[in-house]
Amino acid sequence: MAIDPPSNRLWWKEPIHRIELGWIIIAFLWGLFMFFFMIAWHFIGNQNLSTESYRVLPEQYQERVELFAEEHQLLDASGEPVDVDGVPVVSPPPGEDAYLLGRLWEWWP
Repeated sequence: MAIDPPSNRLWWKEPIHRIELGWIIIAFLWGLFMFFFMIAWHFIGNQNLSTESYRVLPEQYQERVELFAEEHQLLDASGEPVDVDGVPVVSPPPGEDAYLLGRLWEWWP
């Protein structure tokens, strides 16, 4: 029982029971499988690869976000732009890029 101390104070020198050893081996092999499968999934998966990167200056990115917000801002029934607390509400078409600008304590748009 786990509440009682082990009878042999050198508990790490006790032989491991076959069932426990079996579960340790299964857990170790599963960990190896998952480790190598994560590497393989990078090549065999259909997700976007992390190899696409490019450098954009913060000022250029801010211009892109502002242009995106102007082009895709929703309009209400009277044709006025919709905003919530000064932040424009945008709705890009499906499949197009959507830009989000992170500022201190704020996401925009």
